[in-house]
Amino acid sequence: CTEEEILRCTGLAKALNPDVVVGIGGGKTMDTAKAVADNYNAAVIIVPTTASTDAPAMGLSVIYTAAGEHVGARHYKKNPDLVLLDTDILAKAPIRFLVAGMGDALSTYPECRANVQSASPNYVNSGYHQTIACIAVSKACHETILTKGVSAKLAAEQGLCTKDVEDVIEANTLLSGLGVQNGSCAGAHSIAEGITVLEPCAKLLHGEVVAFGILVQLIVEGAPAEELDELYDFFEEVGLPTTFDDLGIPDATEADIRKVAETSMHSYWDVEPFAVNPQMVFDGIMMANTLGKRRKGLEAGRGRTERKRTHESHSIHRPPAVCRGRSAQAGARPPSGGHPGQGLRHLQDRPDHPRRKLSGQVPPGERPRVRRRH
Repeated sequence: CTEEEILRCTGLAKALNPDVVVGIGGGKTMDTAKAVADNYNAAVIIVPTTASTDAPAMGLSVIYTAAGEHVGARHYKKNPDLVLLDTDILAKAPIRFLVAGMGDALSTYPECRANVQSASPNYVNSGYHQTIACIAVSKACHETILTKGVSAKLAAEQGLCTKDVEDVIEANTLLSGLGVQNGSCAGAHSIAEGITVLEPCAKLLHGEVVAFGILVQLIVEGAPAEELDELYDFFEEVGLPTTFDDLGIPDATEADIRKVAETSMHSYWDVEPFAVNPQMVFDGIMMANTLGKRRKGLEAGRGRTERKRTHESHSIHRPPAVCRGRSAQAGARPPSGGHPGQGLRHLQDRPDHPRRKLSGQVPPGERPRVRRRH
């Protein structure tokens, strides 16, 4: 959605002086329709063809340049008057859109939590305090995606519209939209906006860069390692980015990442419950990539270990003539020495880490506890 496209469509509608504007399509189309309706003080009806963002229910439009670089947000005095979701159509859209919507929606609860802790205003009119309902909706959004997201992806890949697909579509659009409107954004969307200064990232879907931003926000906040692990696990399973390679910037330089960190400071880091500076954001981005790369390396290592074990177990069952002369221990598996991922923790997980003390982190018992369903 660009200012140029908004002005073009506003001009096309001038002869009609519309009472109602209907936006049918993806996020850019919906945001353009909302802006045109606002220009004519008209009602707006939104009919999404993908479930890739929470734009359908939001009372704002996100504005970009023609090259895809983030410019800002245009807020409206009301939300869309009607949102029509045909889940059969949405379930058959390219799977990348549904997964990106999960990435966008998973930011809702961590960002709502940050705003609650800092008592920052929400996006309702001039801004009000978050309500109990906002927190509950944000948690429901988070839990729905983590428990049903994998199943929904598998079903949608087959063009199926199961209950899990419908629930994830609702979380991606309605629950996330309500949560953000009544909660506000924070670090995750700051990264999503800042990273568009790198050309490859400007071509990614909004929810894909937001997903990586969630990891960065949690690292900057010093979130518990188990919360990070849960999201890394889910991202890897559905295909959301966890490394620079996934973002299409494998050769990003230190200067590139510092530029992203500096640019992100113009967004929503100020709502975090502690002061955030560009160095902290830079460290968070680099650490998110490091953890993602390490996890991928561990997965590759597990694959090699399993292949080695398979080869060794096959040697036990060779004909006696082949095994003659070998000791009884020849085909035995070596001890694994524990789970390969054991001990994967970042420095900010230490109880004495200064950022952890400053973050006002919600105790683990107050986070939504979920068990993923496959």
